Amino acid sequence: MAAGIPAAAQEHQSTNDMIIKMKVALNLSDSQVAGITQVIDRYTDGSNELQKSVEDGTANQSAIESQKQQLKAVEEQGIAQNLRSDQLSQWNTLESQMGRQKGDDSGNADTGSDEYSNLPRNNPS
Repeated sequence: MAAGIPAAAQEHQSTNDMIIKMKVALNLSDSQVAGITQVIDRYTDGSNELQKSVEDGTANQSAIESQKQQLKAVEEQGIAQNLRSDQLSQWNTLESQMGRQKGDDSGNADTGSDEYSNLPRNNPS
């Protein structure tokens, strides 16, 4: 976190940056921007609630991974509902490229790991 900037303000800026990038890259209409902004805001709220429950010990530890996946699936579905098929295809390509840039060579798009980087992982071995 940047010193002196509240977390909520940083989060809002990060969301705005993402929306601006999507608007430019996908040539989004104003109504698409509004819809996607709502989807991302709901996702952010949900991820913050999950993070808070982990930090205060009220989270069901065995369900954290599934909750993260469910939040991400709802976000992806909401974004898809606001995009035309050509935009969705382009968005999937961009997300895959961003995942690889973050060191995710599995070919999967962002799985929400940024928001939950400090949460315990359930990695069966």
